[in-house]
Amino acid sequence: MAECDLSKKYRLTDSTGGTYISETPGTLGGHAKLRLYGRLDCPSALGYITKGHYLKNRVISTPDLFCEFSPTSLCWASLAKLVGFNLLL
Repeated sequence: MAECDLSKKYRLTDSTGGTYISETPGTLGGHAKLRLYGRLDCPSALGYITKGHYLKNRVISTPDLFCEFSPTSLCWASLAKLVGFNLLL
């Protein structure tokens, strides 16, 4: 009996805008045109996606891609805590 490869593959975006296949899922989502990023469960992004917007420019990748992007205001606090930035809120 042949073995099946059951590992899940993910299509991520690299720094040049191209895509690549990874066995590790992306951790952040962003809008390539607006150069914004946030958590994959960002309420703002999910709201736009459910309305059919945002999908054309949606990118999913690892944190290194988003170094030139700005975090969304909804995700900023939780992303800052993720990287160890101390907030005075």
